[in-house]
Amino acid sequence: MSPKKLGLADLRRISDDDPGCDYETVAFDVTPGLHDWISGLLDTAQVAAEIGSVEDRWCAAHRKILEAHPYTNEVVSPIYRAKAADFGCITCHVTADEYGGTDTEGRGNCPTILALAEGYGLDDEEAA
Repeated sequence: MSPKKLGLADLRRISDDDPGCDYETVAFDVTPGLHDWISGLLDTAQVAAEIGSVEDRWCAAHRKILEAHPYTNEVVSPIYRAKAADFGCITCHVTADEYGGTDTEGRGNCPTILALAEGYGLDDEEAA
């Protein structure tokens, strides 16, 4: 499965174009299945890699990045956005709630996973 082709440039400030906006807002990358897509590519690459090789170690390192940035669909809407994405990164999109706990904001794909995906072929040229 190949996700909708987007890149890091798709995370942009939209407040710059809105003179009535007195706070910063961003556009979110909500490409579904990006986490699973990267994981599938890692499975393919690791099968072909010799155990202990540089490629094998890179695959292991990339899996650690994926594991460090798990997604959840139990999200709250970011305050500055009327509609949230259906998912968010538990590591990058955590915010304090009014009761002293934390919530995960529905911001879609985090910059870390987007950067990793870019290394596996997610780019702006294919999105055009």
